[in-house]
Amino acid sequence: VLYEVHKMMASFYNAVQRPREQIADAETLLDIANTLVTSVRSQSSEGITPSDFVTAMLKKFGQSGGLDSEAASLRWGDVGLSVSHVFRAAPGCCTMLGPMNTEVKQRKAVVANRKRTARPTENARPEQLAESLEGVKTDTDRNVSVIFDILRRNKRARLENIVLNRRSFAQTVENVFALSFLVKDGRVAINIDDNGHHIVCKTLFRCPHLFP
Repeated sequence: VLYEVHKMMASFYNAVQRPREQIADAETLLDIANTLVTSVRSQSSEGITPSDFVTAMLKKFGQSGGLDSEAASLRWGDVGLSVSHVFRAAPGCCTMLGPMNTEVKQRKAVVANRKRTARPTENARPEQLAESLEGVKTDTDRNVSVIFDILRRNKRARLENIVLNRRSFAQTVENVFALSFLVKDGRVAINIDDNGHHIVCKTLFRCPHLFP
């Protein structure tokens, strides 16, 4: 219908001879275009209908059925990947607390040195602490012990299963920091298997496909 109306308006334009007729022809074409836009908006005022949604899903993720089935199906794996960012867990912001926290130390004001006469010094005996700090374990020492105990029981594990904490970035960094001590001491080895996975295992245990 729109094509026929446009064709008729074009024939009227060819018959235009005066400027006033050209203006009237253009205003009529504008009114027809506005009427068409209003009609389209009134038809789609309800938004996307279920039929439109299914049609769009089949167009983007549809695949033809196999020999046994003629019905079209969806690539549900691709659908899940496209909406995975909506359902991704977002627990919040993690801060670096624990053994890696640092505090800003205020600098002491520099005092000009003045020449003073030497005062007689007294022999002072330092006070001994009641408890020795050798037996006190830090949080990093505890993390090292936990990681080594896990490898002692399981013999081997994937790197992400050892250090990754999906709910705490700070804990993940601390786990990597603790694992680095075990690797540095030679108690743990990190290698890549045939599937490209990083495998963590004790050096005394021969991991298959890793230590020929």
